Amino acid sequence: MRVLYVLALFVISNASEVEPAELEAAVQRLADDDACLSAKPGETEQCSLNAIQRRGVQVAAASDSSAAFLDSPWGSCSQYGCGIRYDRARGCQCNSQCYSHHNCCHDYQSKCEATQASTTTPASVAASTAGECFTTGVYFSPNMPQKTMESSSAACQSQCAAMAGCAHFSFWPDGGCHLQASDATSREASSNYAAVVSGPDYCPADAAAGPVQQTGKCGSIDEPANAICKKAVVWAGKGGKWDPHASSWFADMKVIAGVDFADATQDDFQRLYFCAPPGGKGENCGVGPCQCSKPPCNTCYGGAPPQPKRPGCEDGGADVDTMKCKPPAMPMDYKGKEWPAMTVSGPGPFHFFSVGDWGGMDGSLNPIEGRIKLIAYPQGAKAGPSVFPRTRWNKRHTVELCGHKEFVACYASDGANCLPGCGFVKGVDDQPQILVANSMKARAAKNDPKFVLNVGDNFYWGGIEKTCGTPMDQLSYTAHHQFDQIYERVYTGAGLDGKPWFSVLGNHDWGGRVFNNGWDQQIAYTWHSTRWVMPAPYYTSRVDFPDAGFSVDLFFLDSNYNDAEDPSKDSEHNICGVHNPPGADCSPVGGPSSVETCKQYFADLWQEQVTWVKQKLSEAKGDWQIAVTHFPCGHAQDFYKELHQTYGLDLLVTGHRHDQELWDPKTRQSGLGGLTCFVTGGGGGISSEATPNPDNKKDWYGEGEYGFFDLTISKSAILIESINYDGKVLKTAEVQPN
Repeated sequence: MRVLYVLALFVISNASEVEPAELEAAVQRLADDDACLSAKPGETEQCSLNAIQRRGVQVAAASDSSAAFLDSPWGSCSQYGCGIRYDRARGCQCNSQCYSHHNCCHDYQSKCEATQASTTTPASVAASTAGECFTTGVYFSPNMPQKTMESSSAACQSQCAAMAGCAHFSFWPDGGCHLQASDATSREASSNYAAVVSGPDYCPADAAAGPVQQTGKCGSIDEPANAICKKAVVWAGKGGKWDPHASSWFADMKVIAGVDFADATQDDFQRLYFCAPPGGKGENCGVGPCQCSKPPCNTCYGGAPPQPKRPGCEDGGADVDTMKCKPPAMPMDYKGKEWPAMTVSGPGPFHFFSVGDWGGMDGSLNPIEGRIKLIAYPQGAKAGPSVFPRTRWNKRHTVELCGHKEFVACYASDGANCLPGCGFVKGVDDQPQILVANSMKARAAKNDPKFVLNVGDNFYWGGIEKTCGTPMDQLSYTAHHQFDQIYERVYTGAGLDGKPWFSVLGNHDWGGRVFNNGWDQQIAYTWHSTRWVMPAPYYTSRVDFPDAGFSVDLFFLDSNYNDAEDPSKDSEHNICGVHNPPGADCSPVGGPSSVETCKQYFADLWQEQVTWVKQKLSEAKGDWQIAVTHFPCGHAQDFYKELHQTYGLDLLVTGHRHDQELWDPKTRQSGLGGLTCFVTGGGGGISSEATPNPDNKKDWYGEGEYGFFDLTISKSAILIESINYDGKVLKTAEVQPN
């Protein structure tokens, strides 16, 4: 550094017509540059630029006799070359960002701009590929003070996206990039400037394509698809990573990019913002980088451990060519198929569990696609699940005792600011999923359940927080994060580890109030897990107990037609309602094509299952037949009555209602024709139907509010035990084969 300092002083001191005051000012600027060199990256905007480079510009401005310096590698692009990205170690920088700060090599325009322009998409082509977003022959006025020279309309748009207050850009044929605020008006250009291109600061995805999604493509941060994230990425790479809050903001960096945030490059931050953008606004980069610290760079698992494989799915394994190991091309391809049977050895007794409506909100998820964070109250801003505050009504559902806003106030104040009708129980209502999971762990350690029947509503509020359409052999980072935080890290321990979770979709897994969330990613997770089983919305499987001499046929049904109404009806409980975004369409992956066709889609899906399950039950050879679905005991009673009395169904397992209800036909009359049914919707992802206070049961439908079921099965009977969140047995029933 000292040698360069002396060189710069030599050039200044030999300038022929430099006034003393100018020389003193130049020397002071060089001293300021030395201070910059010792500053931390990103401490000031000025110090983030290259000090040596600024000296060349400053000296050139001070004297025309500085040619010796300007033609040296420190000051000339012709000597040094044309860079495309800022590099602190380089003496000469030649990119539009440096140019906009009047901080480039003196020959930037003559040596670099022409070269860059020749390798960049022409403005007219850029305008046409941008569709309706860019317009040719129109400019905006008046201009903001900032003006840069850019090589393409896309680069000009990126400047606007990075500039506070900019709403429009106008890119002129000579490369001039003018920026305009939101109050600027559009004007038609004269024939001499018909090639001018203008547009907004960011091109939103069109309605047909849906929001920007993670793709397999890559590109630079200057790509138009990255306009919304560019400012944050550049800031993070320059100096944002030294912010005191950086460790929490960039917590996903290690898994996504494979490096610690402090060692991350700007490309690594682009990768982070492509997969899980910090900030809570869902402003993800549209494409990942082409270069990064740990390739491949357009994926989201640079630091993740290898994907686990089920037994038999290893290279050369016995099952590699079966559906157990091979994901389908489309999420509906395995509808109605039989998942490979599992075999359980030993004489018994044999247990299995059932739970539902268990998946709380993932407050540490950084969503994509412009979605907001899954935080309903301040305490939800944490890793792991937080409960979604629903509403509470009287038993007949005629009087609302506690609205959603009032319930949120209960959670936000830890019960201090809570209406009596909410029935909030501190220590229970604020952590029910964890309480139920701990109760499951304790009982699993003792009873060793062989599998779990999961009745759906696995992730509140709306399932996997991304749009449908991810290829079935891929797992989005959003899905990975939600499964990791809400499922994998919660249901662990002796007796639970490695046990299959046979699962169905609940209405909230489709999206709750929409149909186009990532329901297909829950199906895809089947091939990214060693225990999650959901090969399709409906399917069958079998469990053999050869040493005990019996088997069980399992039938999994999608009953979400119950929450699929005409778009205008019940918007808060309607998968097909008005909360769906314009142009919502999952038909490319076999889902509904629009809100108008959505209701019929789910009706048709149900009707094909009605035919299918009757056929399958009539062919069943097992000693037991058990059906699993989301909607609770009481829906479609005539249908299930027929399945029981005509086709031999022995047990119906359901959820949806957020409590625990054991419908024993010996003690409770129903329209199920003697079929035993239970509701296990008290898994704790959402607040229970009524207060969990055992001294206030007047609005309870069943025997408990939060809990799960433990079933003991043999050839001759199934013992059903309703287990409270604290481990107490609330109610029991016994079923014999039909």
